[in-house]
Amino acid sequence: MPQVSEVFIARQPIFDRKLRVVGYELLFRGEDARSNPGGARVLDPAAATATVVLNSLTEIGLDRIVGPHVAWVNLPREFLLGGLASALPARATCFEVLEDQVIDDDFVEAIAELREQGYMIALDDFVYDDDVAKLVPLANVIKLDYLQHGPEGLGRQIELLRGFKGKLLAEKVETHEVHAYCTAIGFDLFQGFFYRKPELMSRRRIELNRGSVIRVIGALQNPMLEMDEIEQLVARDVPLSLRLLRYINSAFFGLSHEVASIRQALVMLGVDNVRRWATLTLVGSLEGKPSELTVTALVRARFCELSADALELDGAQLFTLGLFSLIDAMLDLPLDGILAELPFPAVMREALLNHSGSMGELVDAVAAMEGGYFGDAKALVDDAANHYVDALMWANDASSALFSAIGH
Repeated sequence: MPQVSEVFIARQPIFDRKLRVVGYELLFRGEDARSNPGGARVLDPAAATATVVLNSLTEIGLDRIVGPHVAWVNLPREFLLGGLASALPARATCFEVLEDQVIDDDFVEAIAELREQGYMIALDDFVYDDDVAKLVPLANVIKLDYLQHGPEGLGRQIELLRGFKGKLLAEKVETHEVHAYCTAIGFDLFQGFFYRKPELMSRRRIELNRGSVIRVIGALQNPMLEMDEIEQLVARDVPLSLRLLRYINSAFFGLSHEVASIRQALVMLGVDNVRRWATLTLVGSLEGKPSELTVTALVRARFCELSADALELDGAQLFTLGLFSLIDAMLDLPLDGILAELPFPAVMREALLNHSGSMGELVDAVAAMEGGYFGDAKALVDDAANHYVDALMWANDASSALFSAIGH
């Protein structure tokens, strides 16, 4: 009987100055993610990178993980000098040179060959010294860790890199204030969790369109709701109706004929999918927020939904739970105020507000997986790793349909 192994891959987005995603760093996590909540024990960097490459290409497909963006993959010495780097396509790959590599003539020559083949090269956790300076002319990107260097240290590193013609990437950017500072001193790219943090906590009134969507979401919590009532709720709002028709007719569904009726669209979707569409429309209609925030919410929603059987809970409810786990950052409003407008069951409210119960544990677990830590999720859902990869792929496809439907 053939053995079945799990794929443990997480990804972290990389943004440009306009908060657009330009790539994803792929993070290796090994089999010990089941018993090691703190993350991977990477005893063999070459084997770790080889595993990421193999899983990405053969088990999943690189385009399904990163979509049209560039995959950023760690490049240990053994992997480079062993000639394995060319297994990935040059057009879609940026190799990250780790900070602890032995930099000799063989290593520099191999990096130069990769550049000639069209690969991007990034120097990770950069600290200027004579050895690493040999690689600076070959690099497309230099990554500087904000938490390691601090504001003054970043300035010193940038001064040492004067004349560097590539891009500077700020790592460990955790807040909008840090992002603003790094932007001001000249960074081009950014990596960290800042995009999930609310910029402003206030009692800003939700606009009319969002109010319509929230009324639909609230009404759909009633299991006795009739399709006629749903149709009336949607049809009252013309922009909402238009988005529904764009959504059902998008390439995501691959229909052979166009759907022109609100009623027909609702019937084809069914109540659970209408609830999903309404919540997607709410988060997708946000102005001034990076699209990756919506994609992350979609990943969470889909992972929670896929975990329903293991937890013996309702999948549609878990989908909404995952999506709303980031709603305060999306709307820049306090979470308790948002939930006050929605007739969610008490167990969902407690999970979102206080992270209590199995639902709260699930939200915490999927948030941890975004950083590559699968231990808590494995304790809740045995097939968590595969569910997470499935959720990543689904979110890539669904977000394309969503942004097309809302005119982004």
